[in-house]
Amino acid sequence: MGVVCLAFPLRPPARAGAERRAPTRQPELDGAGVPVLVVQGSSDRFGLPRSSTRLARVVVRVEGDHGLKRDHARIADAVGRWLAALTI
Repeated sequence: MGVVCLAFPLRPPARAGAERRAPTRQPELDGAGVPVLVVQGSSDRFGLPRSSTRLARVVVRVEGDHGLKRDHARIADAVGRWLAALTI
């Protein structure tokens, strides 16, 4: 069992007129309790989660933004390799 996150919105940007940014969603990833793969665009305006060997979380950066529209082959390769290595 594991979780694949494609473009996880770590921290939404502040809304127009807002006094502060939304809180980070890193604790949601930290508390998953299962291995997690996050595939994130290198210029994603929603932020980049942290990898963690202790929590079995892998973060793969690919070209692009939050839409992940640029490098589908790299995304498929990252997900395929991670799933193949996942110990059930």
